[in-house]
Amino acid sequence: MLALLDLLYLPPGAYFAHLAQYKEIQLEAWAPYLKGTYSNRCVIASANGPLTLSVPLQSGKYLQAMGQIRIAYHEPWSRRHWRSIHDAYRSAPFFEHYAEYFEPCFKAQPALLQDWNLSLLRAALRALNLDLAIHLTTQYDKAPVGAEDLRKIFQYKPHLQRQATAIQIAPYPQVFQDRLGFLPNLSILDLIFCTGPDALRILRQSYNIIQPDASQ
Repeated sequence: MLALLDLLYLPPGAYFAHLAQYKEIQLEAWAPYLKGTYSNRCVIASANGPLTLSVPLQSGKYLQAMGQIRIAYHEPWSRRHWRSIHDAYRSAPFFEHYAEYFEPCFKAQPALLQDWNLSLLRAALRALNLDLAIHLTTQYDKAPVGAEDLRKIFQYKPHLQRQATAIQIAPYPQVFQDRLGFLPNLSILDLIFCTGPDALRILRQSYNIIQPDASQ
């Protein structure tokens, strides 16, 4: 069976812990746009705590499907995002090795949010050495057949989640852990830059560490 997931902007490690269980995935391109998700925002570590990076979108997004959402470039936000990532992780053990996987994405200016997210997803999969067949949906299906529906289980605002995720990423050394403690639910960038070639092992180890109690 393949998995059906939302296409998100450098989502948390839990998203990739699920991906690591499959050889083939579908990415939702035709669901209606929903405010307050990871579709156009990611969270990284900073010296002051979690920092949210948001992609500005053109007007009309609330009437469009995810695959139609267009990015706004009235400000140099992508350059600012990369500068924030560089400043946050330049001292991480594996930043210098893996930065080249991601930096070209921040220099491109794709018209669609879908293309932006997909380019970064492919960069993350390459960094993780995770080989997956990726397909985009061609229509919106509320109850898909033949796929495990994992849409809406990874949300920036917890109240929007369809269900609680079963994944808690096992703690690993983070850049600012000495002053902030371990920060969960950060972008996959954090795990990659901090643990390098060990990232995939941590994702697989983390799968199903915590199973939500359905009775609660």
